[in-house]
Amino acid sequence: MILLILASGKGTRLGSLTASKPKCMVRINNKTILEHSVPIFKYFKKILIIVGYKKKIIMNNIKNVKYIENKDFRNTNMVESIFKARKFINNNLVIMYSDIIFDKKIIKDILKLKKNIMPINSNWLKLWKLRMNTKKIYEDAENILVSKGQIIEIGNKIENKLPKYQFMGILKIMKNDYHKLFKFYKKIKNKKIDFTSFLNLAIKNKIIKIKPYQTGKFWLEIDSKKDFAVANKLLKKN
Repeated sequence: MILLILASGKGTRLGSLTASKPKCMVRINNKTILEHSVPIFKYFKKILIIVGYKKKIIMNNIKNVKYIENKDFRNTNMVESIFKARKFINNNLVIMYSDIIFDKKIIKDILKLKKNIMPINSNWLKLWKLRMNTKKIYEDAENILVSKGQIIEIGNKIENKLPKYQFMGILKIMKNDYHKLFKFYKKIKNKKIDFTSFLNLAIKNKIIKIKPYQTGKFWLEIDSKKDFAVANKLLKKN
């Protein structure tokens, strides 16, 4: 099994915190965000990290992994970074954002499951209310629909009712489906498409199927200075 970590972006919403370092190198509770995920590395035979913005800072801090550069990180999105690794993908993999902190049992659990698996968090709203007001939640959160044990929609804006779940920035995907997604990506010719919108298109076009893994386990994403403060507070408490 391969772990693919997406760490090429700057994280502009963190302002001065990322002026001299990538977002995943911001320190929270005495560790960088990425260092919080190092304990899961032992579950994988190969660790790939996609870098871009101030790549040397990551490369000098996280050792014994394979680094791949997205040189065009300023003009592309996560999906482009994902497929920069394609020549190294010879096994099933877990794709993971580099700006999340979460219960490591989530990874252990999804590695036991077959097929494409997407962890979705049922406790998300309680956490998000610490990060932002209700209006902002409706603007930032994305809709997820689950039916008959499958993800049938993800990434669309919320129109009325808040969803039961949120995407956690983690996806386990089978090797063959990864390569199917790459062919689909080349076909749509949109290097700026975001990850969830891309997955939604792939689902709607029946390129792949994804099963949900529903969990209420601990999970944080760090997008803003408010998130940074909340994460520090929660991790110190725990």
